Order: sequence, then structure tokens, then C-alpha cells
Amino acid sequence: MDIKKLFKQKDQPQVGSEHPLTTNNGTMDVQFLNPDARRDKETYNQWGSRMCGKVAASNVALPAYLQSVYYDVKKVQSQNDTLQLKLKQDIQNEADKNRSDQNDTFDKIKNCEDKVNLHQQELDDLKKAKHKIEEGKEEVNKEEKMKMIIGIGIIIPLTIYLIVFYSSAFYSAFFKDFQSVDGLASAMFDANAIPSAFKDGFMEAVFILFAPIIFLGLGFVLHFFSKESSKMKYPKMTAILLITLTFDVIIAYQIGKHIYDNWVLGQLAEFPEFSIKMAITDPNFWAVIFCGFIAYIIWGLVFNLVISAYNNLDLTKSKLKHIDSEMAEIKMKIDKSLNDKNQLQSEITKLKGEEQKLLSQLGNFVIYSIADIKTEMNNFYTGWLQNMVAQGCSIQSQQEAKRIYENTINEFFNVQQ
Repeated sequence: MDIKKLFKQKDQPQVGSEHPLTTNNGTMDVQFLNPDARRDKETYNQWGSRMCGKVAASNVALPAYLQSVYYDVKKVQSQNDTLQLKLKQDIQNEADKNRSDQNDTFDKIKNCEDKVNLHQQELDDLKKAKHKIEEGKEEVNKEEKMKMIIGIGIIIPLTIYLIVFYSSAFYSAFFKDFQSVDGLASAMFDANAIPSAFKDGFMEAVFILFAPIIFLGLGFVLHFFSKESSKMKYPKMTAILLITLTFDVIIAYQIGKHIYDNWVLGQLAEFPEFSIKMAITDPNFWAVIFCGFIAYIIWGLVFNLVISAYNNLDLTKSKLKHIDSEMAEIKMKIDKSLNDKNQLQSEITKLKGEEQKLLSQLGNFVIYSIADIKTEMNNFYTGWLQNMVAQGCSIQSQQEAKRIYENTINEFFNVQQ
């Protein structure tokens, strides 16, 4: 028999006689009309357990019983005036909160609009200032001009020094006959290094001529790496410095070794071969590195100063560059404020939709607590499952009951809400 039809059945008593299924107060005893209905003071958990036992845990009957629970809870809620008042008050409170949230969101939107207007005014002022500078006469930055002149005055002799040092040091490290060398100075600085390299051969001359260019090229590249904005500039700069230092260490080691070997030839006793450990403690080794690598670092810093001063020499250009940077930053702020405003407007649309649903619920004659309905249906199912376990039903049968329960819940609360 369809459970839902039982709720629609009515008794037709005979005229002039008392119906045999009436209670003492004259109301119909539903338990006699429908023995499957929930009994007085019976919990939904107990009801589920009783119905499961009655049908011998047949899952075929479970959907109809779950529907009966659904309608039974709704009937109880509709007849509970206190609950109806509470539910309506809860919805009213939620609607009031919704309206308050809308007002707060409108205030945030207004704040975003004020920020956009303020930034737009700043942008317009910068555009006017930029236009005024562009129309004015070109100005020379005297301070930067002085920096550039001093820097050029330093970098020219420093460049000559590095060319002489590295050409001499490379020749001494790889080609020079140290029998005529009488000290470190003559080993590092040889005025005849280039002519001597040409006498030794074409390849030797090319090697000596291009060695200083390699170091100056590394310093040139180092400057442009330092101007990059990405974080990768630091590994690149470190790599350039390590390459340069490695070359200097090799040159210093070779020169130190040649000086040591030449000294050993003039001694009667035997001495150990020159090693890395000996080089580290050799003043000549560190003197070569200092004269080369430290001078190279100073050259790089001065070169960077000269280039920066040249870029800032035109004061008008420098001012325009600064204004462009400020304008780009303000445009980013405007875009962020507009994006925030769009998100807040989407939030307003969402809140208004929720408000309409709440007002629609308040207009209903009866309000139901969906959460309570779900709770009681779950209690009924729990009682049903407990009885299945007590009857020794298989895991597969219990899983089927769970599937039926979940499908029924989805059918009611995903479609009928």
C-alpha cells in the first residue's frame, strides 16, 4: 500500500453511532488507521528501527518510509506555532543582516570610487606637469655632469692600467722566461710584453692583445646585469665575478710558481714543488690578485657611475622619466580600485539575490526548517540501519540502504527546496 495515501484517508462514521476507532477525546486514533505511522512520543530513530523490523529489512520499502518521514516532519512543523514564529524571526534576522551587509558593501564601493577619483586627479596633475616640462627649455643636471667628468677622469687611466696589467700578467703567466725576472713588479708589469708576444708568434700576440679585452668586456656585461629588474640578475652578477676571480687566481698562481721555481734554481738545497697551499701563504699570490681583481672591481664601479651620470645628465629627461614612473604606479592603483569595485558589485548582486529568497520565504504561510527535516530523516535511517545490523543483514544490503537514503535526500533537497 502507498504510504502517502494513508495520510489522505478519512473515516466515514455512521450517523447516530460512535466510531469504534475514536479516542476518549473524540479524535481519530491514527495508529489504528495506519499502523505504519509514527506512534505518540516515538522518536524517529525508534520509528525507523520498528519499520525495518516490520518489513524484514527490505530496502524496497525504504524510499516510501523516508517520504513519510519527510511529510510527517513538515506536518509537525506546520502545526507548531512557536516554531513557526521562531523560524520567521530567524529569517527576518537574516534578512536584516543581509541589508546591513549590502549597506557596508555600498560604503566600500563608494570608498573605491573616491580612491579612483583621487588617483585620477593625481594622474591629471602629473600629465599637466609633464606637458609643462616638455614645453620648457632643456636643462642640464650640473651635479650629474660633474660626476661624469670625474668618472671619465678616473676610468681612462684605470682602463690603461688594466690593459697594461693583464697583457703583462698573461704574458708572464704563460710565455715569459723568468730567468731575467728579478722581482714581482717586473713579472706583473712588463712594458715589452706585447712586442715580445709578437716575436714569439702570431697566436701568442693575439692571446696577449685580447686578454685585457675579455676582462673589460666582463665588466661591461656586469654593469648591464646590475640594471636588470629580475631576481636573476644576482646569480648572473655573481657568475661574472667568479669567472673574473678564477682567471686572476690562475694568473697569480702561475706567476707565483714561476718566481718560486726561478728562486729554487739558485739554491743548493732541494725544495718542494710549488702548490696551492704554498700559493695561499705566498704574498706574491695575493699581490697579483689585488692588483688585478680589486682594480677590476673599482673599474666596474666607476664605469657604472659614469653611465648612470650620463643617463641623468639631461635634467628634463630625468624629470620626465620620474613622472612616467609615478604615472604608471598611479594607473596600477586605479586598476586595483576598479577591480575591487567590480568584485564588490558582484557581491551586491549576490546579496540582493539572497535577500529576494529570504523575503519570499517570509511571504510563505508556513515555513519549514530544512535542517530539522534532514536531521529526522537521518535519525529514521540510522534506526533502520541499526535494525539491519541486529538482523545480521549483509554489508552489501546495508550499502544499498545507504545509497537509497542518499538518493532520496538528494531528490527532496536538491529538487524540491
